[in-house]
Amino acid sequence: MTEQRDNYLDIIIVDDEQHAIKLLKNVLNLFPNNVRVVGEATDLPQAVQLINQTKPHAVFMDINMPKYSGLQVNDFFDENRDFKLVYVTAHSQHAIEALRIQAFDYILKPIEKQQLERCIERLNTFFDQEREQVKEAQISATEKKVAINSHQGIQYLNLDEIDFVEASGMYSVVHTDNKQIIVSKPLKSFEFLTKNGFYRVHRSFLINTQKVKRYSKVDVYEIEMLSGARIPVSRNKKEEFVRFMREFYSG
Repeated sequence: MTEQRDNYLDIIIVDDEQHAIKLLKNVLNLFPNNVRVVGEATDLPQAVQLINQTKPHAVFMDINMPKYSGLQVNDFFDENRDFKLVYVTAHSQHAIEALRIQAFDYILKPIEKQQLERCIERLNTFFDQEREQVKEAQISATEKKVAINSHQGIQYLNLDEIDFVEASGMYSVVHTDNKQIIVSKPLKSFEFLTKNGFYRVHRSFLINTQKVKRYSKVDVYEIEMLSGARIPVSRNKKEEFVRFMREFYSG
């Protein structure tokens, strides 16, 4: 279950050269910032494990590394990944490919203090806006209602009306039994619902577990909702989802 992020900017540094990791940390210390390095990795598979464990805001990653290139991030995460990807590399020729996989920034080595500072400022601006969006999505503990702010106005839904919420780029689609509501907020803005029986089974899907009809582990891992919708379950969520259902509904 994802907790609400605090005011720190948590990052992971990924580089196959330890001196490069140390240099980046030293440059970060040259100016006041709220960066908190929560992990270091020397290859992409190790980074994937750290990302899943620490849920960072951003990953500062080299490109030319052994076994896996830093550009192979999409082999492990889909396009709706939660973290922002910042490439830190000595090679300018990969910039276009980095844009194709939606990298947040592209910093060339040797690292210039001003360029890194601008990147941190942009990251803070993005996540400050995200925090405000989460604050706006307030839920009533007594009425169990949620305010959905769409282009059609504010709609107040009971939690049991929501089937699931689906990511669609920087938008989200709230699925109910009889309609779909498009919201101009990312899926993570709805993660406060996890305290009320919702669970993020996939980077693109947050489901109301009270609406689950069946969990299939044959051929593919997917959830069938009471509405008939079929929701895929991420590989790293398979066992965790079973534990969540057992613990949340044990009473």
